[in-house]
Amino acid sequence: MKAISPKIREKAADFYPKFFKNLNAGATYTLESFPDMYKKTLFGMKGLFSENELKLIVDIFNSTMLTPVLAGEHLVWSVQDSIELEHVDKKWEVKKEIILQKISKLHLFEKACIEIWANGFWYNSDDTPQDLDKYIKLLCATNSV
Repeated sequence: MKAISPKIREKAADFYPKFFKNLNAGATYTLESFPDMYKKTLFGMKGLFSENELKLIVDIFNSTMLTPVLAGEHLVWSVQDSIELEHVDKKWEVKKEIILQKISKLHLFEKACIEIWANGFWYNSDDTPQDLDKYIKLLCATNSV
């Protein structure tokens, strides 16, 4: 086991003892279960977005800083603002109404997983440049990429 010491807000610290033996047990459960929940959630969304829609999402997260308080809320705002202000829909040949409709149907956790996934392209810990076509393959409808 690896020992870590994350800092959390008081609101989060108050949450865990309500459902777990103590704060540490709740935080451990959450941290341990998250990677598999994340992977399963992304797997469930495979094929939802087109290749160009995924590229647009990854593109705009180059300048998005994720914050826990807004988890799952960055996606719609970032996509909408980037389309309206920077016209990224034209760059990636994506229809604004379609991508926003798809995003609106997602649950908050699904949106948060997409945010983390897109963030991972730019901010992975090894700083290795990634190939966008290969990266989006995980979520594409087909393996044509």
